[in-house]
Amino acid sequence: MKKNKRLTIIILILLVIVISLISFVGIYTKNLNTYSNNLKNYDLGMEFEGKRVIKFAVDTSEEQVTYDADGNVIENHTHEEGETEEEAHEGETTEMVKVNKEEVLTKENYQKSKNVLENRILKTGIGQYNFRVDENTGTIWLETEDIDYLEQMLGLLITKGELELIDSETDEVLIDNSYIKNCEIIQDDMTSKGVYLSIRLNKEGEKKVEELKKMYSELKDDEGNSVTRSLIFKIDDEQLQTDTYSNILGNKELVYPIESVSTTQSMLQTNLIEASNILMILNSGSYPIEYVIESDELLIPNTENIKLIFAIIITVILTITHIIMVIRYKEKGILGVISGIGYIAVLLLIIRYTNTLITYQSVAALIITTILTYVFIILAINKNEDLRKNIKSLISISIPVLIIAIVFSFARQSQVNSFGIALFWGTLISNIYNFLYTKTILEINRK
Repeated sequence: MKKNKRLTIIILILLVIVISLISFVGIYTKNLNTYSNNLKNYDLGMEFEGKRVIKFAVDTSEEQVTYDADGNVIENHTHEEGETEEEAHEGETTEMVKVNKEEVLTKENYQKSKNVLENRILKTGIGQYNFRVDENTGTIWLETEDIDYLEQMLGLLITKGELELIDSETDEVLIDNSYIKNCEIIQDDMTSKGVYLSIRLNKEGEKKVEELKKMYSELKDDEGNSVTRSLIFKIDDEQLQTDTYSNILGNKELVYPIESVSTTQSMLQTNLIEASNILMILNSGSYPIEYVIESDELLIPNTENIKLIFAIIITVILTITHIIMVIRYKEKGILGVISGIGYIAVLLLIIRYTNTLITYQSVAALIITTILTYVFIILAINKNEDLRKNIKSLISISIPVLIIAIVFSFARQSQVNSFGIALFWGTLISNIYNFLYTKTILEINRK
């Protein structure tokens, strides 16, 4: 019986040694003349890998605006036949007007602009980002991971996003952002090649579309013939698409044609990308303020010294803790030390393969769960009562921690998100590991 007890404890100790060697050292294989670690690398956050710091500043520039004799803004100047240049511009006045009027520069609009930018960031698939907003000036600092496609995304991030559907003859704005509910990319059911954007409208927009369809269907020229009117899609005064009203005004929606037929796969992909870009802009809302990118810096942190100091501190703390446990609890203390090291080894392997982001916040969460695990191990060694009671107490404490961790895991901010995910895995592994390993090895030792 005693031999079986010793053998079982030795096997459990060897199991921890093997897992620890794999977790702390790695699994190396030879590739030509070099050895490479087959373990997955940790996913390091931008605090360790480097980050882009982009400054979005409120546009303070001015633009020239021309008015006719009645005070109306002239956008597209046309000359009547036989008119001289002087006659064409008679009665016109010009003035320099700020791009952003004073009345729109409010804290409410600054916050709304930040929300629009964050919505667009989320739709680009960028995982790590932080925001800082100056409520006095409206300046937004975006800190994000340095990814290959960020340069292409900046143009979309800064686009104000004001959609207008305009009558090609009268220049009247028929539909704008206030009518839009959401958008969706659709493809032609017959060929699966044509790409369109379905712009779904709110109740007022649906009513407006029905009114426009009726109005345009009744248009006639001087001779009583039906007239087909074209409509123009614009975003931020840039003309994007023109088509007949019958093709654009759908069943209580607007149909934005990207391309009627995509003859090749590459053309289809190009059209889908264009549709996705417009979709992202419209679904994330429009900025109430015009912004410009004032600066864009790549910051590479020098974290080697920080990592070294951090590693030394953790090693010293663990070493002191292990020495105290061995001196105070003798054989039980040695088993407790082995159990604690095993937990850290298992946790680090789980962190590698669950794609948990390593940030300062996630490291803090892992430290918290490791401390709680060591507290449980010491209590289990110190108390003579049934270990199952200690396990039940640990689980009852862990339930609210797991709930908090899950809530944090769904946060938008990468720091909060990474903290929640690390806290979740650390707490879950602590419960499972202590139930399967710590309880087992201590109970065998007590027999």
